[in-house]
Amino acid sequence: MFGLLRYNAFTVCYPIGASCDLLVGFYGAKYLSGTDDYSIRMPNAFNFAFDMSYFLYALVPVYGATFP
Repeated sequence: MFGLLRYNAFTVCYPIGASCDLLVGFYGAKYLSGTDDYSIRMPNAFNFAFDMSYFLYALVPVYGATFP
């Protein structure tokens, strides 16, 4: 009984959770695009730049493609 409930609940809850992850990433990227939070700007000691909003925008299609 509980085994059947466990696997049926997974098939319903997993897509809902993945969709919520994508929405949080998308809206988080929109918020971070206006700030410098969680980003590393050049010049620095390592000559490395990282922008968290670009990373989140790139992560959304990758996560959606690898979801199944």
